[in-house]
Amino acid sequence: MAENETKQRPDLGGAILDGAPLFGSGDTRVGTIVQIHGAGPSMQVIVSMGGILGIGETVVVVTHEHIKFTRADDGSLRATTTLSVGELKTMTPHSPE
Repeated sequence: MAENETKQRPDLGGAILDGAPLFGSGDTRVGTIVQIHGAGPSMQVIVSMGGILGIGETVVVVTHEHIKFTRADDGSLRATTTLSVGELKTMTPHSPE
């Protein structure tokens, strides 16, 4: 497998994915994984988009079916989505408890 190709890895856990970049169409970075809540079909991914040093950022909850997690052969983590930035911004806002 080429270095830039990715493969599915079911062993990727939430703590490992925190801080992983989220890429959209055209391999454009659209956000960052902040946290993972739950596992399997009930998993929710907290995504941060925009802002500088936490000011002006949008933080939303994205369900598992909209994000694919992979690990490249070089060990780097990658999260991808088919959702646009506009679609991501319409997701449920995340409210810290």
